[in-house]
This record gives sequence, C-alpha cells and structure tokens, in this order.
Amino acid sequence: MVSNIVDIVAPASSVSVEDVKRSLKFLKKMNLKPRLKGPIKGSSLFAQSDSVAFENFKRALWAKDSFLIWSLRGGYGSTRLLKFLSALKKAPEVKKVFIGHSDVTVLHDWIHQRLQWPTLHFPVLREMLLTSVSSQKKFNQLISGSSQVSFSNLKVLNKQKNKKIISQITGGNITLIQNTIGTPWNVSRKGIFFLEDVNEEPYRVHRALWQMKNSGVFKKVRAVIFGRWQKEYNNKMVQQVLKPFAREVSFPVLLDLPCGHGKVNDPLPFGTRAELNFGKGKAFLKVNSPFINLEES
Repeated sequence: MVSNIVDIVAPASSVSVEDVKRSLKFLKKMNLKPRLKGPIKGSSLFAQSDSVAFENFKRALWAKDSFLIWSLRGGYGSTRLLKFLSALKKAPEVKKVFIGHSDVTVLHDWIHQRLQWPTLHFPVLREMLLTSVSSQKKFNQLISGSSQVSFSNLKVLNKQKNKKIISQITGGNITLIQNTIGTPWNVSRKGIFFLEDVNEEPYRVHRALWQMKNSGVFKKVRAVIFGRWQKEYNNKMVQQVLKPFAREVSFPVLLDLPCGHGKVNDPLPFGTRAELNFGKGKAFLKVNSPFINLEES
C-alpha cells in the first residue's frame, strides 16, 4: 500500500449523520485514514450541492497523499458532476483508485476515458457494513498486495468460439449506462462488459438491454458478464430476459458474477488485465489488482 489516506466523496444521494459516523469508523478499523471535506446533508435530495460535490471530487483527484477515493453513497446524482469534470483541462499527477458502485458508474467511466486509471467496482462506504465478510476479506487482500482476484463457475448462456479472452473489464449499473445513451457521456464499450442492477423488473432490464443493442453499445464488446440478481427476480430474469438476449448476440454472455448489489459483493477491478477462460458451460475469470498498477505508476 502506497498510502493509508482515503478521500471520501459524496456525489450522490443524501446521507445521515449516523451513516457518516459508521463509515468513518469502518475505515479506521481497517487502519485507513479517512478524509471528508464539506458539509453532508441528511435530509435533502443530494448529500452535497453540485459545486461542493465537484470541488471535493476534484480535490480528491489532485491530492498527492491519498491512494483511494471512496464514494460515500450511491442512489442518485453522480451525473451532475460530469459537466464540470469534462471541462477540466489538466490531468492529476498522482494515480489513485476510485471505489464505488451503482450510481457512481458514470464516474468510473469518466476516470477510464479521461485519465486511463484503473478503478474498483465495490460497495460505497454506506453499504460496507452490510457487505459479507468474505467480500470484505477479498478487498483486504487486494489492498494488502494480492495481485489478482478470481471468480470460478460462471454460467455461460450461449456458445462461444474462443477458449480464452484477454481484455479489460468496464461497465456497472444497467440503468445508469442506459441513461447515458444519446448524451455526451455515452462511452464506447470494448472488451469485457459487466452489467448489474437491483430492484428492476425483468421487463425493464429487457427494455434497457435491447435499447443498448439497438444503439450500438455492444458493437465492440467481446463478452458480457451479468452480476447476480435478487432471488425473487432471478428465474424470470434468466428465462425471460438473459437467455433470449444471449441468443440474439454473437459474443459470450455469462451469469452469476458475485458483484452488484447483494450482500456478497466482491471487488471487481475495472481497467486492468482480465483473463476469461471457458470450459464446458462454465467460465473462470482472473482480474489483475488495480493497486499493483498503482504501485508501478
């Protein structure tokens, strides 16, 4: 670990004082030093105003003494920062790793496109106390020097020509990605594309996937991997949405990556070397740590 300072950012929904205190306590228990700037609102739509949220995110990007930027909460609001971030002329000198999931998908995308930095899809701080011990352990292993994270027994929903795909992973929340279509923030997708969502009925996921397909989002994608779905939606989602989608596309479609919104929500590096190996109806994924990249920069 090159530092133990974590800059906390609040680009999205409001957060209670109690959740802020629990988040800070959680980081300190990990022997990390949290740093949070600006007031946090607990009763408004957003945790911070547009200008305050942007200035704090910018400050975190340019800080030379921190190694992590960790989003406090998802929910809604991160897209507000994009117009400000897109106007920045210079890139920060010191590379670091951004962490978060769900609404902050758009910030992962901006960091990849503009800065070419690796990031980590992992729960926002507010959700960490709800995250499984096994997922937290995998994160601890990564920041302690583990070079890879691996996933086995991924289900393959269609036939594939290649026995191996070597690329990088990007992606995130389906709703956020769908909402960028037709905007300046729409990102050209390549390589391995990870998709997840929560509290969405199968018909809404179907609509989102076909909009992505019809608008060319999957044109350069080499594989799509879906996270795990809620139990009450899982069978319908697979039978009514994911299997028909897999039949419609020419690339491999995989299921059951333990990442997304569940209690088991493993760290998934974006923008590092990823190797996807196929067996009979199953696949195995290995992804390089973003922190190894960080130490080599």
